[in-house]
Amino acid sequence: MDLLYHFEKKLDAWINKISPGATLPTQIVFWLEFLRLAIWLEILKLAGAAAPPALIHKLPTELIIEILLSAFEDTFRSPTHLQPLASVCKYWRHIILSVPRFWHVIDTSHGRHSCPLVLRRNRVGPLDVYIRGSEASRSNTDLILRLIPQIALESQRIHSLNFTVHPGASYFQRFFQTTSLPSLTSLTVAVKPQTTVPFSIHIGDGAPFRHLNLDGVTIPWTTPRLHGLETLSLSNLHHDIPTIAQLHHILSSTPFLRYLSISNWNAQLMPGYWTTQEISPVTLPLLTDVEVRSLPEVIHPRLISMFNLPSLKNVVWMAVDPRDWPLEPGPALLRMSAQCIKASPEIVISGLRWSWSLNITSKKWTNTPIRRDAVEPCNSVNLSIRTKHVLRLMRQLAALLNGSHSVLFETDSKNSARRVRKLFLRSGVFFQFSISRPQGFWWEGGMHSL
Repeated sequence: MDLLYHFEKKLDAWINKISPGATLPTQIVFWLEFLRLAIWLEILKLAGAAAPPALIHKLPTELIIEILLSAFEDTFRSPTHLQPLASVCKYWRHIILSVPRFWHVIDTSHGRHSCPLVLRRNRVGPLDVYIRGSEASRSNTDLILRLIPQIALESQRIHSLNFTVHPGASYFQRFFQTTSLPSLTSLTVAVKPQTTVPFSIHIGDGAPFRHLNLDGVTIPWTTPRLHGLETLSLSNLHHDIPTIAQLHHILSSTPFLRYLSISNWNAQLMPGYWTTQEISPVTLPLLTDVEVRSLPEVIHPRLISMFNLPSLKNVVWMAVDPRDWPLEPGPALLRMSAQCIKASPEIVISGLRWSWSLNITSKKWTNTPIRRDAVEPCNSVNLSIRTKHVLRLMRQLAALLNGSHSVLFETDSKNSARRVRKLFLRSGVFFQFSISRPQGFWWEGGMHSL
């Protein structure tokens, strides 16, 4: 009953999102209202209350299938999760047991009996596989070693694979060497806990990837399977890091890319041609979300000069600790992030003189971090820049803002606060500042505006 009640609430919220001026086909509106009534009747019946005969069985079978599937959008589907809905009535039970779409998730954390059951109920449909091997226990390893042969036999219909592995696992690389995955379009591989031990996997030929998330693992960067990506995340790479030419080629081949995350690449292993090779800009028309963290200082200006992002909405860029001040990426980073800054009505700026640091953050970002699966991402910015030219960057930032923006400036210098205040007041910005003292005392500046 709790599951039905939860689903009814989601349905109600979805219906209420429809704007009053929206025009939906009359038949769709009828079925939405009918569905809300039917769900409530089922809830009343399960609660033991007097209720008219249930109406939900009168819905088209295709619609009921979609309804029941949507009840699991926030969780992994397993026999345990399916049981409450299958117990509501014989009709629902028949649908759940006979439709393969309810039986597409194989997860090693569901136990050794779950995989055979899923394969029995879904003999030909696509599969999503989760192999969770980050726990270095004997029981977990034995379970995975028992299930991997069953999973490998169905490799031709695996569309999504999420593989988390302990560095000491012996079966990990062997699985990719011996298993063909031609239908795979979504791949997530992570080595946990992090290690500097080289891990490379063989992915073979097959359909282009739509989603790729590699954490501590590398693949052949020249594979044509990278030519259709919608999301790309490359983190904790300590060997076989993509060259600038390889990264340029990957991005040039992904016109549908919406999300990009690059973080924690080993600085000592970066080849010198990151600073010598000439590259041309890459236009990514659909890219809305970018995250860049913990990269060698030579990479930042090269990446920024490579990007042309007309649809950028969310940017997190930590360009910290430059050892070569002429390579300081601050001005170029502000230009690249200009549309995100303009679309952020409330901005917090922290400029500490003693640390040569400048942090620019939209309040919306502090409350709503980037979600790579967001359908409608909010405009947000989170930049961290080490710079000797704080005032120059503040002048560039002030030129992007107007009277519709409000700014909170946090600093450790009264002189900086006065000079920055003048810059932003010229732009009509609603301005507030705070000054920190070495003793930890904060002097709050009042609200200042034109």
